[in-house]
Amino acid sequence: MKRYFTGVFLLVLLISITFHASALRADIITKNLPDVQAGSYVIYDADTNEVLFGKKYTIVEQPAETAQIITALIALEKGTLTDKVTIPKLPSDIEYSNRLYLDEGEELSLESLVEGLIIYNANDAAYAIALHIGKSEEEFLKMMNSKAQEIGMKDTSFTSVYGYNKDQKTTTLDMAKLAGYVVKNSNYVKYANRLSMNWTSNLFSKNNIPNVNIFKDLLPESIGIKYIDAKNGTYGLIAGAELEKRHIVGVICESTNREGLASAMSDLLQLGADGTERQKIVNQSDLITTLNYSDTKSLRVVAGEEYQTTIATNSPSNLTQKTTINKLTLPVEKGEKIGVLSIYSGKDKVKDISLIASESVKKDQSKKLIIFLIVLLVILLGFFYRKLLKRKRRNRRMRSRSTRPISRSNINHNSKNTKTRQAKTKNTTLLPPKEDSSSFLKKPSLGSSQGRKKIEERIIKKGRM
Repeated sequence: MKRYFTGVFLLVLLISITFHASALRADIITKNLPDVQAGSYVIYDADTNEVLFGKKYTIVEQPAETAQIITALIALEKGTLTDKVTIPKLPSDIEYSNRLYLDEGEELSLESLVEGLIIYNANDAAYAIALHIGKSEEEFLKMMNSKAQEIGMKDTSFTSVYGYNKDQKTTTLDMAKLAGYVVKNSNYVKYANRLSMNWTSNLFSKNNIPNVNIFKDLLPESIGIKYIDAKNGTYGLIAGAELEKRHIVGVICESTNREGLASAMSDLLQLGADGTERQKIVNQSDLITTLNYSDTKSLRVVAGEEYQTTIATNSPSNLTQKTTINKLTLPVEKGEKIGVLSIYSGKDKVKDISLIASESVKKDQSKKLIIFLIVLLVILLGFFYRKLLKRKRRNRRMRSRSTRPISRSNINHNSKNTKTRQAKTKNTTLLPPKEDSSSFLKKPSLGSSQGRKKIEERIIKKGRM
């Protein structure tokens, strides 16, 4: 196994594959669109964040009561509905479309105020909620704008907690993104679907206050999110519906036909459901590519999440994807992000999908073992080589001594050394006894002439020596 993934996978890997699908921010339905009497409108798939169709939905405009939606949403997400809220002094310049005649100093539950805001579009309820949650209007506005950016409302800024302020801005598309967010919030939908509410306070009490955002001409599956009175002679409506197990929302702005708003919205929502269909691009854990990290082993790279898109019925368009694999080092843990699958429509990126390792890959230890063995072998070879050199040097010295001529000085030197060694071992070494000259007389007999002659020869010989 190698330290790095080899081959082309050491670099960025790009694979382009064509799919049939549509892109974000592009109209999916482009033919036979209805003629809606409105300045702008849009039908939006809240599950895939795609525009199904619309008209002038990116033009900047004032949000009006749309601000109330995000005020109620923050109260549901950050507040405690059982909290008691002390009604503050209301600003004298507050504008009222609808109000609940809240009395300064009275206590009401946060849930009651949220209900009055969602069902009755009560501006005084919005202001009381803002001061309770944010402690000041300025701090709550920061929370509103932060939430808008989180949702993806890139062209929206809020300067009022209830909506009426000329400095505010939004687009029809941003309103649709907000609507798409709240239709999937079960707590918000619970209040939005109520046909009426009962109200009791210090100054105002009434039973069966109607939901001003629900019209009889809306589809039965519809959720009335917000009716908009723009104060300039135009009207708008924000609604959603769960059709074919899909969350579809619609926004109509600047319409002069107030009575026809609900009917037009129902037609648009139905067209969005019938004129489009879902197509799954990738399932979670789908195999995207395989990385070879040895001659026999490989790593499966899979999709970290599911992705599906919406297409016009019987009219698909082209979508491309690019797979980017990062340069990796071992070890790799299962589920570790190692790349990105990017979905494109033309040059516009639609979606990034994380690519993960399907299993763990341990760091290869064989390389360290091989290095250790090589080092050990080198050390052993060095040891034996030095030993061999020493032996060769000793043998050369011995051969040199055996062939060197013996000089008289060497002989004397050796003789002295020999005598010295004999002297040292005199006391410990047993020498053979010296032969006594008298022994010569004992062999052979003195009485024999032959024997005497031999004795004389020995004596003469002895004297010569």
